[in-house]
Amino acid sequence: MKNKKTKLGYAHSAALKICLVIIVGLLSVINTKAQFTTTWALTANKNVTAITGAQAANVNAGTMVPGVNFPNPGSHNTDGYRCQIASGSWPSVETDGNNIDFPFSPAAGFDLTITSISFAAKTSGSSGSNRVSLAYQADGAGPWIPFGTVQDVPSGGTTNINFTPLNTMLFNGHTYIVRVYVFSDGAPTSSRTISIKNVVIDGTAVIGGTPPTITTDSARATGKYTGIGYGTLTAGTLAVTASGVCWGLLPDPVITGGVNSGGPLTSGSIGNGTGGNISGLTAGTTYHVRAYATTLAGTIYGADSTFTTVQLQHPH
Repeated sequence: MKNKKTKLGYAHSAALKICLVIIVGLLSVINTKAQFTTTWALTANKNVTAITGAQAANVNAGTMVPGVNFPNPGSHNTDGYRCQIASGSWPSVETDGNNIDFPFSPAAGFDLTITSISFAAKTSGSSGSNRVSLAYQADGAGPWIPFGTVQDVPSGGTTNINFTPLNTMLFNGHTYIVRVYVFSDGAPTSSRTISIKNVVIDGTAVIGGTPPTITTDSARATGKYTGIGYGTLTAGTLAVTASGVCWGLLPDPVITGGVNSGGPLTSGSIGNGTGGNISGLTAGTTYHVRAYATTLAGTIYGADSTFTTVQLQHPH
């Protein structure tokens, strides 16, 4: 009797384990499924056609904007918006102006992850292929950051383009433009056109993280060729990947100029040997200094502070 109960107990335990595995698998599928789908048909106009999915309310999307080398308003038909250059030959590399842009940002308080971008493309005109690639820009300034893999659009017929899998994060508190570059496969041509339709951006949305706060407390010269900057970093929920001070001859310097990264700190003081030391300066010169902190969402800065290095003493 005891053995029978034991066997029943084992069977019951095994059944529970199987159920748990099935439930975990289903939850995994649910969690990885796109929570929003944003569509631009482009067959009649440049407007957003639909934003659907459980997280649709947490996505802001706007009207497609053609690059300056493409016609605007341009031509729309059943093949989509026609990308056509007004003069010259198609460039063989990604070139600003030969693109179509899609305003696409998280709603306040949310972070987005783009998991795929797809569309239908058709190359017409002279033989050969065009190519398409992706990039994005934050807050209307700064570099265009490429993502995904360049894909070919051969002439003759429609090609289904699918950039996947992607893991491109867009953070709350920022606005973004997603750009599709259109360019030649290398063969010079001016008569070729490419039509694009049914642009779809899929992804997920989560409650957004909070960035740290940063202040520039002070800055001073420590010699003819050196100085130091001080700042205070207060942690948010986003991890800090770099922190310190940056400097330059003009107001509001950024980290593409002179920089000393002494971290990253989670929080605390910048300076006193932790990312604040500045060297390689010119005597008798005024410098601008800002404390900074970088997260995956970007770089934030404290206010501008200045100091003047010590003058050289010339013998009389």
